[in-house]
Formats: sequence, structure tokens, C-alpha cells
Amino acid sequence: RVVEPRLKDADFFIRQDRKHPLGYYADSLDQLTFHQQLGSLADKVERIKNISLAVAQHLSVSESVGDFDSPDIELIEKSARLCKADLRTGIVCEYPELAGFIGSYYAECDGESPSICRAIRQHIKPLRSGDPLPEEKIAIVLAIADRLDTLVGIFGSGEYPSGSRDPYALRRASLALIRIVAEHRLDLDLAEWVAKSRQSYVAEIADDGIARLLDYLKERLKHYFIDCGFSSDSVDAMSVYRPLHCYDMQRRLLELRGFMQLPQSAELAAATKRIRNILKNNFSEDTREVNQSLLNNDAERMLYEAYNERSPQISALIKSKDYLEALKVLAQLREPIDNFFDKVLVMSENEDEKNNRLALLYQIDCLFMQIVDFSELCLEE
Repeated sequence: RVVEPRLKDADFFIRQDRKHPLGYYADSLDQLTFHQQLGSLADKVERIKNISLAVAQHLSVSESVGDFDSPDIELIEKSARLCKADLRTGIVCEYPELAGFIGSYYAECDGESPSICRAIRQHIKPLRSGDPLPEEKIAIVLAIADRLDTLVGIFGSGEYPSGSRDPYALRRASLALIRIVAEHRLDLDLAEWVAKSRQSYVAEIADDGIARLLDYLKERLKHYFIDCGFSSDSVDAMSVYRPLHCYDMQRRLLELRGFMQLPQSAELAAATKRIRNILKNNFSEDTREVNQSLLNNDAERMLYEAYNERSPQISALIKSKDYLEALKVLAQLREPIDNFFDKVLVMSENEDEKNNRLALLYQIDCLFMQIVDFSELCLEE
């Protein structure tokens, strides 16, 4: 009694919808408002198209895992144009949960290419935690662009999710964006792409809104990695470098986990925490540059030489994303650091000597902070 009338209704709506091709509905998206300050759904679709093309172009020349060849501009443009078209159909107005699925079905009926049909269907994934991700390459870039546009626009207009209210499903959008980028192992820094997405808006996007969005994404990413089995303190320790590059962050967390199994890791972390504590209480603008002529002690000269020797090695390893090897090279500084603290009085009564030693510690701290903040790690005593 319940199912049969609903099936008849669905049949009626589909028959009415199929009097026109899907493109007909795409052309009327300007009649649907995305957001009062952000324009119509037609405006959103145009932004999705532009961001999708930019993401696809970036991935085709990046170090992403997976085969992102030079983008097929025509397919991406058409997929973007049609991806929200079913929101104007009768069947989706009656059954909103069919959005994406109906668009894909209608596109197939219109003879569109299988890639476009799959992109329309998959770009809305994942809808819930644990749902499968989009697999079609065009769907992936559409999904990323769609979530970026929503998050940038809504946060930028001054609306934020709260414990009891999230009308634009921003939590779901942020987690979907993180999962797609991290689990497809894409070379995308979300901070950079938030900035690029912002540029696609004609409407004014508030600086405060973007700052809150970046903080929100960092928090969501932290929870994502904790759910993946990483400790909260290790995520904090690795957040000093490219904190919104999801896949790169994942690689660094895995390599930090491996490094922390090595016997020298705990001593190195303890030494760097000691450096941080000294700088926290004594740092000033006068303690940035090392004056080599003021290095009067063999231990401080040895530390300075070790720093100068390993600094370019570490920078090169970070650039090549060989983070475990970079951590191992950092570990080679443990002995000269320990020797320095054993034989050198940092807080010398001679002001120039004191500032020079603080400057040396500051530079070493900056070297470590290129990859990890050991002071955030909770180490067993």
C-alpha cells in the first residue's frame, strides 16, 4: 500500500523529467539559490568547473600517487556543468536522496560518455563516514572542488558549524575532502587550495572566515589521523610543517612512528625539548644570528660545525620527502647537543657570549622545526 503509490509517483516524475535532456535542467540552475550572499547554483557550478580544471592540471604534473594524466578539459567542463543539474528535476525535488544517482541515469539516457555519467554519480561521495570514495578521476576533482567551494563560501560568509547546528553539512564536507585527498594520496595542500578557491568568488570572502576555516580543517584532520591510529601528540608534533597537506602529513606520521622506535630518538627528543625550554624563557631578536668569532668553546664550535654540515642535507631530504632519513640525520646532532650542554654554560655572564649561544640553539631549533616539534611529544620518563 505504501510502496506502490510511491513507485507510481516516481514513474510520473521520471516521465515528466525525461521530456527534456539533463542539459535543460543545468541551464536553469540560476533559478536555485546556493546561498544568499554567494549567488545561485549556476554560479557554484561555474566555480566548481574552474577549480576542477585547476586541480586536475595540478595533479597531472604533481607527485600524486595514481595516474592523473593531462586533464580532458572538455570532459571536466561538461561533467561540472551537469553534476548539479538533477537538483532541478521533479524526481530529486520529491526524493532529494536520489541526487547524483538520477543525474547519472539521465546523462546515460542522453548518451553521455560513461566517464561523465560516473563523475556525476560519484562526485557526491562520500555522504557518510565510512562510505566509499569516488574512484573516477573526473569525479575526484569535482568532489574536491565542490567541497572546497562550499567550505570557503559558507565560512567566508560568516556561518560556522556549532555543536547543535550545521545546516550546510560542513563537518561532512570537511571530512569528505580530507578523506579523498589523504586516501587517494593526492599532492594537494588544502591551505593553498582554500586560497585558490577563495579567488574564484566574486562575493567578498572575509579574512576571519578563512582563518577559522583553516583552523577548523586542522582540527578535523587531527581527529581523522587519531581515528587512523596516530597519537594526538604525534599529530601536534608533525603539524609544524605543511599541516594541511593530508597525504604528506600521513607519510610524515608513519615515518615519525618508525623513527621513534630507534634507540636514539628519546634522547634526541629530550635534548630538543631542553633547547625549546631555554629559548622559551630567553629568546629575543638579538639571538637569531651566530657570530662565529664568539664561539670560544670546543663543544659549541663542534655543535655549530655539525649544524652547518647537516642543515643542507636535511633540507634536501625534506624537499625529496625522505622524512625518515631526514630524522636520522637530525639524530646525528644528539651527541654534539648533549656535549654542548655538558660543557657550555649557555647563560654566560658575558652578554654577547650568551646571545651567541642562544642564537646557535635557535638555529638548531629552526632546523628541527622544518619537520617535527619534539616538544609536543609525550615521552615516557
